[in-house]
Amino acid sequence: MKKLSMMSELCFKFCKYLLISLIPFIAAIVFLQVIMRYVFGSALFWAEELARYAMLWACCIGACLAIKTDEHIRLVFLLSKLDKKRQQSITVFFDLVTIVFFLLLTVYSVSLSIKEWGQVSAAMQIPMAFVYISVSVMSVVSVLFLSENLASNFLFSGKQKTPRNI
Repeated sequence: MKKLSMMSELCFKFCKYLLISLIPFIAAIVFLQVIMRYVFGSALFWAEELARYAMLWACCIGACLAIKTDEHIRLVFLLSKLDKKRQQSITVFFDLVTIVFFLLLTVYSVSLSIKEWGQVSAAMQIPMAFVYISVSVMSVVSVLFLSENLASNFLFSGKQKTPRNI
């Protein structure tokens, strides 16, 4: 449990700082593209593609961080009407279903990345596998975060985070 928590926290910090770096990077690339296109009349051929792929990575990393911090939107209206034991059971069930979903997503996204290794992007000529692997990374990190949350909140402490009403 301690190793899982330590690994989860290390991964969380890395993802957080990577996301903090990606957002201004995307803004700078888009700003540079606008300046080049409208001031100098010559667009950079790679800027839009780089910004798009960086945005995809940022979205995947942001989704992982939302899972870790329990920030995803969920409907808790019916859940809040149940007693604590049923709330805990249903929450554990949904966390387990989500883990299974992300594991399946990992398998299929890795398979897609391997199949599409030879395909290259139009402007930058990088393998599209680098783009597709973002889903695999998001899935693996999400499973890590969900497993740590599940273990720390239910299996060991017996406590449950109270669901937020959104």
